[in-house]
Amino acid sequence: MAPRRRTSVELRGRAGCEKTQIKYCVPLDHSSPPAVADPDPAATSHNAAQIEICIDNEEYGEALSLAQAYNLDSDLVYQRQWRKSTVSIASIQDYLSKICKRSWVLHECAERVPENVDATKELLQYGLKGTDLEALIAIGNRKDGGRFIMPGDLDIDDIPYEDILSGEEELKAKKEAENRKRGELLASVDFSRLTLEQKELCRSRLKLLSYLDRLETYEEILGGPHAAEQKYDAEFFKKFRSQNILISARNYARESNVQALDILFTLDDGGELVLIPWDEQRHRELDWCEAELCRATLDQSVFDDDSFLYEGAPELLRFRTAAPAIELLTDWYQSRAKHIDSGSRQTGRERGEERGPDSEFRWRPVIVLTVPKLRQEAEEPRRRFGLKESADVGQAGETEKDEKEFVGRGIKVCEISQRE
Repeated sequence: MAPRRRTSVELRGRAGCEKTQIKYCVPLDHSSPPAVADPDPAATSHNAAQIEICIDNEEYGEALSLAQAYNLDSDLVYQRQWRKSTVSIASIQDYLSKICKRSWVLHECAERVPENVDATKELLQYGLKGTDLEALIAIGNRKDGGRFIMPGDLDIDDIPYEDILSGEEELKAKKEAENRKRGELLASVDFSRLTLEQKELCRSRLKLLSYLDRLETYEEILGGPHAAEQKYDAEFFKKFRSQNILISARNYARESNVQALDILFTLDDGGELVLIPWDEQRHRELDWCEAELCRATLDQSVFDDDSFLYEGAPELLRFRTAAPAIELLTDWYQSRAKHIDSGSRQTGRERGEERGPDSEFRWRPVIVLTVPKLRQEAEEPRRRFGLKESADVGQAGETEKDEKEFVGRGIKVCEISQRE
């Protein structure tokens, strides 16, 4: 008996069934990308909770694996490791450098104070790298995504010393290329139209630069970088780095620390400390965010507030001038001497005083009148001024230039030191 011929409908149904069976038997083609399913909020929340449990148990490797497997933020893992570790060059490289969130990283760079001077400097410099022109431009172009952006240009500070010695010409050429690139980037920024995020970046950079300058000043006060490695005090620097420079000068004056005062006057850090011409020095070249155009946009002053110096003695405001005349300096020195005399509670003979017929003060050649006694220079004023026995302080000195120089130093030291 001949077999029954199948209808077209039956043939099509059988073919469809065979295709379905083949589909489940043939291995998947791994070269084709798998279909991406929409993330399940419940599953995402569960995975995030698992990561937090691992972090709490200090199972950081497992937490990182889960974050990578489920495409979750790994910043939480590195943040916890960074917070639980001592700040060092190694921890900056191992943990902080792997955190992407810019605001979090900059907060840590500005607020944490390491226990040694090298780590402090490294932390501030790392923050500065993430606040340079590349990051400013990326924020303006909305391409940053809130990430901490490192510059792609050559970092001169990171070049080994041997390379500097062996390739001086090559280094010079790279430095010139870097300056050209920086100039091009700077020209592309319109500081009059900065966004709020860009302004915040500039403020962070100004703060980090200020802290770095204060750190170098502190190193000099301690006796140089090598001495600072042994004498560095993190608690003191935490206060000193943001302290009004005038208050710092006043404190050193009260301690009779003439060397520290001289360093503050020389490395002024942008504070309005100097009253007369002084041989000032800068730690570095002016940064792009310190230019007047950027500061005007941020509405930030260059100088520290000095009004507190005159709150208790407004009559001293007349001595506050950038170019004091010799008569004004003499007047100040005499008024300061009388102020010290009134508070010394000493008899005339004890303090070496003689009174003339006109009842004016006359002094023997002991004119160390400042609160910090300037012991090193006790003999210098007599030589400069040519003082004689019972010479009037107001008549001291033959050369106006020399007198201004010495008395001017006294006005800076003493006027700061006498304020409460």
